[in-house]
Amino acid sequence: PFVELNNGAARTRARIAAQPRAMESWGQYLARGVERPAAPLDARSAPLLEPPTPQILEEKLLFLDYDSTLNPGQGNAPLTEERSAMLGGYLRRWREDLPKLKLYVLTVSNPSVKRRRLVEAGLIELFDDVLSTTMPELYDSKGEYLVRFLDNAGVPGRAALHADDSYHAIESILNNPTGLKHPVCHTLRLPYGSRG
Repeated sequence: PFVELNNGAARTRARIAAQPRAMESWGQYLARGVERPAAPLDARSAPLLEPPTPQILEEKLLFLDYDSTLNPGQGNAPLTEERSAMLGGYLRRWREDLPKLKLYVLTVSNPSVKRRRLVEAGLIELFDDVLSTTMPELYDSKGEYLVRFLDNAGVPGRAALHADDSYHAIESILNNPTGLKHPVCHTLRLPYGSRG
C-alpha cells in the first residue's frame, strides 16, 4: 500500500518498488526484477489517473570487486579451495536461477591477473567478463567507469548492482560523476578487508 501525498505519488511508487525490500537478500532482489513504469515520471507531466503498469527489466548486471570481495585481502593471491567452492556454489545457483544475469568482475588492477586467478579456481566460466577501471583506459573512479559502461550497454542504473569493500568506489557511485542527483547504480558496501 502506498500513500499518495501529491502528484509525485507515481514517482514515489516507482522509486520504492525499485529498491530492495526489508529483509530481502540482494540475491532475492536480483531475482525479482526491476519495475519500469509504463508512463514517464517527469515532474512536469500530467498527473496519472491510473497507476502505471510495470514492465520487468529482465536483464540485471552484477559487478563484483575482486580484492577483499571475491578474494579476502588485497593483492593477487590465488583463491583458496574453500573460497572457490563457496563462491562457485553461489555463482552457479545465480546462473541457474537468473539466466539473464550478467556477472562481471570490476577491478582497479590488471584484469588479466584476476582472470588467471578465476581460471585457476575454476570460476571463470561463471563470469561474462573481467573489467578494469585502469586498463586499457584509465577512469577516475568505478562510478565514472560504470556510467560509461551502462550507457554503452543501454542498461539503466537501477538494473545494476556493484558490491565492493572500498569506501571510495561506493562513494563514486553514490555521488554520480555526471552531476545527476541519483546514484549511478545500486551498491553494496562490504566491510573493508572482508574475510567472508
